[in-house]
Amino acid sequence: MDVAQKTTELVKSPVQVRDLDECHNINNGAVFIIASGASARDFPLKKYADVPMITMNGAISMFIGTGIKPYFFMCSDDAHYREQPRLFTETMRLSQRVALPQSHAYYQALNPRGSCIC
Repeated sequence: MDVAQKTTELVKSPVQVRDLDECHNINNGAVFIIASGASARDFPLKKYADVPMITMNGAISMFIGTGIKPYFFMCSDDAHYREQPRLFTETMRLSQRVALPQSHAYYQALNPRGSCIC
């Protein structure tokens, strides 16, 4: 058991979890997909803050301190919340919507401010 598993507790009140299918056609138009890598580092987030942005895993770090809230966060790394618990807590605090494995949604430190889609 790693440190994150030892220090986090299950949420006592239920988190509102929705099915990913509910996101179908909720919006239309352009989006930016912000991922990791050299090209992402130089992307001018603030210049395009009015365009919805979808991000994933560790790329959420680009949004911290910018005042920009990702329209959607997609967790494709099952170990992300255990290996980077502080960063994942920021994910849940910043993102308007999150898509992640359902088991991730029930940790007290990870209670999302936006919609949780599993």
